[in-house]
Amino acid sequence: MTTQPQKRRRNGPNSMGEKLSSWEALSTRAKPHLADNPQATADQAAFDTLIAEIKLANAEQDGLTAKLRDSVHSRQAMQKEGRRMHNHLISHLRSKLGPDSELLREFGIKPLAGRTRRKSTAGGQPTTPPPSGGPELHKP
Repeated sequence: MTTQPQKRRRNGPNSMGEKLSSWEALSTRAKPHLADNPQATADQAAFDTLIAEIKLANAEQDGLTAKLRDSVHSRQAMQKEGRRMHNHLISHLRSKLGPDSELLREFGIKPLAGRTRRKSTAGGQPTTPPPSGGPELHKP
């Protein structure tokens, strides 16, 4: 599933808020000049109705955005609690069955692998090869 970039709300020039403001200003200023033209008056009234509908849609969208934000926050809190409970149940099963028990696989839990240690040489001394053909430092 690919994610698409999220569209941002514009707050600068040509934002919906600024467009609505300029549309309202145009409607208010045009009313006195359109009184003698019945078709223009009808268009202006439809324009006013559309502006009101856009404002209502914006208010509805703002309410839904807030509801979505609350819903996302609530879901994230539930997921956090779910992860905590999941880990808690795994701890109980590991405690009861043993951390490296193969029975854990029945629950979808990987058993913890035991740590493997390197074999140590006798006496705990690492073996180093003797110097090869170099000059002796200690002469008797």
